[in-house]
Amino acid sequence: VTRANNRRLTDTRHTSWVRNGDAWRVVHRRADGALTVEHLTTSARLVLPPGYVAADVELLYATTAHRVQGATVDTAHALVTADAATTACSPGPGTPHRPRHNWPRSSPAPPTSCD
Repeated sequence: VTRANNRRLTDTRHTSWVRNGDAWRVVHRRADGALTVEHLTTSARLVLPPGYVAADVELLYATTAHRVQGATVDTAHALVTADAATTACSPGPGTPHRPRHNWPRSSPAPPTSCD
């Protein structure tokens, strides 16, 4: 997922640019750290330069509770630490009829639930 807007980074058709929150599939990782990516919704392709990748690209599957608010997923797994706010634990991503799993971190003593 890209985390910063950058209108200079455009797709090969020059019809779209990189936006904060865009989701991409990595097609190729170059030796210098640049990534050739394909947009998950539009299928647009572009190259993210190494500096942008280092500063403004995150793994989409490993994200924060705040980032996933409003997301619908098949299954959600959350790592819950002792300092996690209870509001970050519930309701979590997903829908009421799909599984959600909260995994407490064992050290230091975590909360036993997000109630």
